[in-house]
Amino acid sequence: MRQSIISELRFLSTNVQKVLEDCVDFSKKVSKEIKHSKHIFLIGNGIGEIVAKEGALKIKELTYTHCQSLNMNNCSNHFFNYLRKHPNTPVIFIVLDDKFKDLNLEGMRKISEKV
Repeated sequence: MRQSIISELRFLSTNVQKVLEDCVDFSKKVSKEIKHSKHIFLIGNGIGEIVAKEGALKIKELTYTHCQSLNMNNCSNHFFNYLRKHPNTPVIFIVLDDKFKDLNLEGMRKISEKV
């Protein structure tokens, strides 16, 4: 276990650099789609919820756009009613490759059906 962690730490900067390089094109594409939005929602579960909270905070800080993070399991009727009234509101799902992946994908499907 310890050797595995040490090995991962050795390649951390390389792995982070690769992720950042891969994200540039995707980020540009998404930013064009959401740049005129007045409200943005980020939804996650587990560590994904923490990423959603941090992402929402960064979006607020950089763009002064209302951005809110939600736990996948705590999406209330108010959230669904808002989306029904404002159908073009961007909802970004944070899905990580972890134990919540299948739960998150199922949650995305259910949320899409309700709206």
